Amino acid sequence: MTSKRRNTEQEMKLSKEEDFWQAELKDLIWLELQAWHADRTPMEQDCYICDARKSVPQLLVDILNYRFEKKPEQFSTQSSDSGIHLPTTENEAVVEEICESCSGCLWLFCSTCIEHENAALREIETLLSRLDAAESLYPSSRAFAEQYPLYKSAEFLNRVKIIGNNEDLEDYELHRYGHWSPEAQSLNLPSYRPAFLFISRIPLDVIHEFLRMRLETKLDKPSALSLRQLIKELKEGLRLAVLHKERYLQHVNTALCEEQNEVLETFHNSILSFDESVKSVLGLYLNYLEQWVYLAQHERVQKNILEEEWKFVTSTVPHIPGGHSLSGNSFWYSQLLDLLLNILIVSSVAPKKMTDKLA
Repeated sequence: MTSKRRNTEQEMKLSKEEDFWQAELKDLIWLELQAWHADRTPMEQDCYICDARKSVPQLLVDILNYRFEKKPEQFSTQSSDSGIHLPTTENEAVVEEICESCSGCLWLFCSTCIEHENAALREIETLLSRLDAAESLYPSSRAFAEQYPLYKSAEFLNRVKIIGNNEDLEDYELHRYGHWSPEAQSLNLPSYRPAFLFISRIPLDVIHEFLRMRLETKLDKPSALSLRQLIKELKEGLRLAVLHKERYLQHVNTALCEEQNEVLETFHNSILSFDESVKSVLGLYLNYLEQWVYLAQHERVQKNILEEEWKFVTSTVPHIPGGHSLSGNSFWYSQLLDLLLNILIVSSVAPKKMTDKLA
């Protein structure tokens, strides 16, 4: 028993020594490659890396202690970094004057907020560039952390995530690392919520244009061959409209959770025209479906097609304002139910007749 234990301990010792020498070999290969790329000898590269690593402790401290401080600047109507030229009409000039003393708002084109955001981005870019340069001085993040444990500490990692986050579109990121989180507050970074909300709105606006196009080019009496294709395209548009509207409102509610109800209502009311277009497209879809159901009464229609339309309507209509009343008053509603019932009856009677004949 003692001999077996001794063998096991010896194997573990050899394994640790093997891991150590493998790590040393990898580090040596890494150093050789770094020297080759830098056109230096391995000895020169080793001296260069050792000297460069002297600045790492100060970098880690700078990141941990970083806090953005707004500096009084000479604001202009055109930001050299953003490329956005602010309008100069009489009414907007008043807004411009107000913006010069702005401490943070939700207007995407506020010149003061743009200046602050650009200044913060420049500082963040400098910090992250220094961090990238420091990480390149080590063959792995593990080697970095072995020399400086602070690099892998939760406090340091959270600050780096906040600095490089820039309002990720994932709601968890917004909740955990949003501008109201303790870490973000300690950094005092300007809010990027206006840009986030603007980007969140883009899919909704694209879908809105598609819906408008469909309404402008609608056919009063499409042919039987084109009805199924039209129904398919409108269904896809309605499905995407419902999906992205809910996603947008979720982003709005998350990003503006600390704002007054009036602010939330303003963003919610901004998509009323979108809701109207969705409702109109739903009406057009129901109209086409009604025509198709009428034609289907005189043909043998697959039951699964009718069931598919039924499932789509019952799952989509509840998410469209005014959808219930629109679909409930439609002629197709009762017609589709009757048609489905008839098909189910026929499909259940046919096998019985076939059985009787065989008997």
